[in-house]
Amino acid sequence: MKKLILFASCVALLGAGCVFERATSSPSISAPITEQTTEAPIAQRNGFGDIPPSPIPPRKPGVQGSVRLHAEFPSLPPNSTVLRIRSGQPSAPELQNIAQALQLPQGTIGRNPVTQELLLSWKDDEGRVWTYNGDEGLIHLSNSVIRNADMGGVLFHDDVLKDHAIGFLRSIGAELTRIGNPYIDEGASDSKIAVIRFNAKQDGQGIWSENGSARIGATIEIQRMGGRILEGSLMIRQDPDRSDYPTRPQETVQKQLAQGGLTGTPNGDVVIDEISFEWLQVTNHAELNTTFLYPAIIGNGIITYPDKRTAPYRIVVSLVE
Repeated sequence: MKKLILFASCVALLGAGCVFERATSSPSISAPITEQTTEAPIAQRNGFGDIPPSPIPPRKPGVQGSVRLHAEFPSLPPNSTVLRIRSGQPSAPELQNIAQALQLPQGTIGRNPVTQELLLSWKDDEGRVWTYNGDEGLIHLSNSVIRNADMGGVLFHDDVLKDHAIGFLRSIGAELTRIGNPYIDEGASDSKIAVIRFNAKQDGQGIWSENGSARIGATIEIQRMGGRILEGSLMIRQDPDRSDYPTRPQETVQKQLAQGGLTGTPNGDVVIDEISFEWLQVTNHAELNTTFLYPAIIGNGIITYPDKRTAPYRIVVSLVE
């Protein structure tokens, strides 16, 4: 079955599949999982077999920046916890249940179907249109009724708009422990509309790309005049499987940090004044329905470019190979 696209007529049958999962508590990101349990029987050590290799820093011929560490480098344990997260695509049993609920012919599903695509789209009783993309694990809202209406109202302060965004996410049942504090994306906002973003979190720590950019957990587009929600998106993540893997030697991690981490040598002089344990998201190219979160060292500081401009700078170093 190459593609499964389900629209509003089947949404009522699948309401349970769109519930926002409750986050699982875990120890410090750099600590081994010890007695953590999971739904599936995953071995405590090296339970996922060979995992995707950590990204390789790019080569930058001619770039001669530097990194100075003005923060205490933490001690690293011998093992660190790796998380494996399944995408929002239905598993074979879930797909079979969907097919049965829709009374699809049994022969069209087979014994062990692999979902290629799942797309849900529906309109709620307020006229808002929602979509869910299982491959991306993303639920999206479009409120064309309000966008196309000429509505006035009071001009809201930024803090009030952020409170409105939080209240909206809470009202639809979003798991707020999986997102960080709201902030206004000034580059995407204008005088009429504020774009409010929430960075993604797992177990209380941020999730980063190898280039140092934050993974976005939710975005709310809201009118500054009246505070009405126009659009929104929310990343839906399944509860992760967990297993410990050997931590890279401390001197190796420190050396890569001093060389600029996964983004390579910086084009300027960087001073790192804060170090934290967070997550690095790694794509599993061998199995596209899963992603991994690797424990990582995140170094935050300031870069001074050759023309003396300064800017915030972030270095990401994976703790596992």
